[in-house]
Amino acid sequence: MTDVDAERLFASPVFRLGILGDQVTRDYAVRLADLGGTPKYVGLLGMVAAGRAGSQREIASALGVAPSLVVRLVDHLAELGALERRRGTDDRRVQRLELTPRGATLLADCLGRLDEVEHDLADRLGHDRFARLAAALPDVGHERTAVDLPGEPR
Repeated sequence: MTDVDAERLFASPVFRLGILGDQVTRDYAVRLADLGGTPKYVGLLGMVAAGRAGSQREIASALGVAPSLVVRLVDHLAELGALERRRGTDDRRVQRLELTPRGATLLADCLGRLDEVEHDLADRLGHDRFARLAAALPDVGHERTAVDLPGEPR
């Protein structure tokens, strides 16, 4: 036996926040399943709809994921009729993304599911504590995140 205090792991805010993030992401993914989406799809749709990123490269950078994953996500969303690719006017090599009316409806449905997950978490945590957590989250990132666009991947 070693003298390592393994219980310290389970008291660590970093460890617990990571576990909570995984749990919340899974819960949201389950709620999105019948819509044919995932949390990454929602993030991509949201960035395009909010004008925070218009090209696949910008989205990959903002989400901190491989460009090949963004291509697959965009392919799927284009097949659903949620996004359209258009050649850039300044640089024809760049594919600009535009949200379609179907994409706007899909995003609205996904945001409704997000509200459900947030409501459940606020009920478990308490609404005042949930509001404080939400207010603190922008301060805990190491660098810019997708919420702080434009930014580089972490």
